[in-house]
Amino acid sequence: MANPHPASEETPSMPDYYYKLPNCESLRAKLCNLDDSSDFRRCQYYLGSDETRNFVVDFDDNGAWCAFNIEKDELSALLDRNTSKPFETRWINIWAPERQVELIQALTTRYEMSHRLGGLMCSDPSRSKKITPVSPKLACDKPHAEHNEGDDLSETTRSGDIESGSRFEKLASVESPTSLEKSKEFDMSGFSFSQLVDKIWHFSSVDYGNEYTCIGYNSLYVVPSVAFKQPPGRPDGKRVWSWLIVCTDGTVISIQENPFAQETLSPDQRQAALKVIRRNTGLILSGISKQHKEKKKQNPLMNTHIRNFSNASSDMRIKEGEGPSLLFYYIFDDWVTNYGLVIGREHSYSSALEKLRTDMLEKPQVDLITDLHGMGRELAILKRLYQSYELIATRILNRQGQMMEQTRRVNTRTASQVRGLHKYTSEPMRNESWRSFPTERDCDESIEDFGLQQIGGAPLKEAALNRIERLADRIRLYALSEIEECLNEKETLTFLVFNLIAIKDSHAVGKLTRSTVLLSKVTILFLPVSLMTSYFSTEIDDLKASYTAKNYWVSFAVIMFLSAAGLSLFGWIHNVIGGKSTHRSIKRHFMQARKALQQRRAKNYS
Repeated sequence: MANPHPASEETPSMPDYYYKLPNCESLRAKLCNLDDSSDFRRCQYYLGSDETRNFVVDFDDNGAWCAFNIEKDELSALLDRNTSKPFETRWINIWAPERQVELIQALTTRYEMSHRLGGLMCSDPSRSKKITPVSPKLACDKPHAEHNEGDDLSETTRSGDIESGSRFEKLASVESPTSLEKSKEFDMSGFSFSQLVDKIWHFSSVDYGNEYTCIGYNSLYVVPSVAFKQPPGRPDGKRVWSWLIVCTDGTVISIQENPFAQETLSPDQRQAALKVIRRNTGLILSGISKQHKEKKKQNPLMNTHIRNFSNASSDMRIKEGEGPSLLFYYIFDDWVTNYGLVIGREHSYSSALEKLRTDMLEKPQVDLITDLHGMGRELAILKRLYQSYELIATRILNRQGQMMEQTRRVNTRTASQVRGLHKYTSEPMRNESWRSFPTERDCDESIEDFGLQQIGGAPLKEAALNRIERLADRIRLYALSEIEECLNEKETLTFLVFNLIAIKDSHAVGKLTRSTVLLSKVTILFLPVSLMTSYFSTEIDDLKASYTAKNYWVSFAVIMFLSAAGLSLFGWIHNVIGGKSTHRSIKRHFMQARKALQQRRAKNYS
C-alpha cells in the first residue's frame, strides 16, 4: 500500500541500529518517526486502514520509530539476538494472526514459546465446526408411556446369559474404541480454539516462560452504528480475543484476532468498527508520540504516560526500565472499553431496568419475564467477563510477588556468601591461596538451586504492578458491583411482575364477584314482585273480580320497599360483622361526584 504522505524533510536522522540490520532496506523505507507531525499522520492513516496487518514501534526517551506491514525477514532481523537494540521498549502488534503464521512462528521461536501456544495464536476463526447442542433429557419431553426402570433391567438380564457372556460381548462390540473414533459425536477435528473463546466469553489464559509472560482474554467492543450477529442472551457488541505478551528483553507483543472473519459488513461499517476496536491502540501510539502534547484540550482520562518527553532530570516521571511494564499495563487496561458499563455509556442496563419497571407498573404482562430473563443472561456473561479480568490481574500480582520473594532470597544468599568470603580472605591461612569471588556461572547455578529459573515469567516494574493492583480494585468496586446491583434489581423486578400480575388477577376476580353480587341483589329485589305479579295473574274465578289495578300497584310498592329494606339491612349486618368492603358503592360515587361538581361551581362563581 502506498504511503499517503511523503517522508518529512525535517525528520531526524535514523539511528545507526537500523542501518546495521542485514538485508533490511525495505524496513528502513517503512520506518516513520512518531515525533514528526507528517509521519505521525501517516501512522494514523495506517492504523485506521483495514489492510494494515501489523506494526513495530521502538521507543525510549530519545525517540520513537514505527514501521507498518513488516515481513517475516524484517521481523527476524529485528529479533536477532546478536544485534542489541538501542531502544528500551519494543512494541510488536499483529492483527489477524491466522494470515501471518510465519511472523507468529518467528516470535515463538525467538522467545521459546511452546508449539501449542503458537498454534493457539494462529487459530483461524473462519474455520469453525458447527456444534449441535445436546440438551439434557427433561421430564416434560419424555413419552407418556411410563415404564419402570426395574423392568428394563430385568429385560436386559433376560436378553442375555450372564455366564455365557453373550450380552457383554454385544456391549463390548457396541462400545469399542474403533466405533467411538468413527462416531461423529466425538469428532473434534473441526473444533478450534477460536470457537472455544467465542462460546466461552470469560475464557482467559495466563502462561509463563523463561523469557515471557503471556495472557489471553476477550474484549467486548460496542459500535453504535453496527449491529453484529449475536446469539440470544449475549450482550451487544463485538467480542475480540487478544494475546498480550511481555518479554524479559523489553519487548511487548500484542496479537488480536480478525474481528470480521464471520461478519458480512459494508466498508463503512467495517471502518466504524475498526475505529472502536483499535481505539486503545491509537491512544497508546499518541501517548508514545510527542504530537499529543501539542493538543491544547486533552482529556486526562485518555492519556497514557509511557515515555518522558523532557530531558530535564526534574521532569523524569517515567523511570528507566518502566516503559515495557507500563506499555503492557495500558494495552491490557482499555479504560474506555472496559468502563463503558460503569459510566452508563454502553450497556446501560440500569436505565433499561428502570424502563421495564415503569412498563410493568403501568401494564404488568407475562411477556416482561422474557425481557428480564434475557437481560439476566447478558448480565451474567458480563459478570464472568469482568471476573476473568480480575483473575488475570490477581495471577499476575501473585506471580510477581513470588518472583520478588525468590529474588530477595537469592540476593540474601549471595550477600551472605560475599560476607563469608571477605571474612575468609581477611585472615588467610598459611599455604592457602586466595580464592576469587564467585563467577557469573556460579551465580547462575546458585539461582537455579533456589528455583528462580523454574518460576518463569517476565518481571514487571513496581509502577505497573501498582496500576494492575488498582485495576483489580476498580473491577471489583465499580464494574462487578454495578453488575451485581443490576442482577439483584432484575430478580426483584421478576418477583414484582409476578406479584403485580397476581394483584391484577385478584382485582379482576373482585370486579367479577361484585358484579355477581349486584345481579344477585337485583334478582332478590324483583323476585317477590315477580311472585306477586304471578299471584295477581292467576286464572281463578274468585280472584278475578276481587283485586283492582290500585291494589296491584300498592302491593308492588310495599313489596319493593320491603325487599330494598331487607337487602340494605343484610348489607349493613354483613359490613358490621365481616368488615367494610374495599370498593366504593354507586351511592358513594354519586355523592362524591355531586360534591366535586358543587365545589367547581363555587370556584367559578368566586
